[in-house]
Amino acid sequence: MVSLRIKQVLKFIEENLEKGLTLEKVAKQFNLNYTYLCELFKREVGVCFSEYFIKVRIKKTKELLKDKTLLIKRISPKAGYKHVSNFSRDFKRITKLGLEEHIEIIKKYKFLHTYHAVILIRRFANKKFLTF
Repeated sequence: MVSLRIKQVLKFIEENLEKGLTLEKVAKQFNLNYTYLCELFKREVGVCFSEYFIKVRIKKTKELLKDKTLLIKRISPKAGYKHVSNFSRDFKRITKLGLEEHIEIIKKYKFLHTYHAVILIRRFANKKFLTF
């Protein structure tokens, strides 16, 4: 069960991605020791702070990628990344696809529900090039 304090932390993270958050900054915001927050977070959420933070960033990225007018270099700061290279690396590690491959799937299967897109992405994750 997640405590009220951690629920507030989760909400704060999601609402402030663009502000260059770190564990230390979040802990300070909630008047907590960052080591204590890290331990509490892992115990209640089930993953460490940094892993959760990356997954929230990638979730935000996927939402932003649906807007075909946004360039990747404009999306990365909105997802809380200062450097596109870190952004691309994390995206590929979490989704198992590069950004360009993900964008191609969205273009090709724009009518699909998110769940179906995830299935397609996982199916093609082990291939170097997507062939449709």
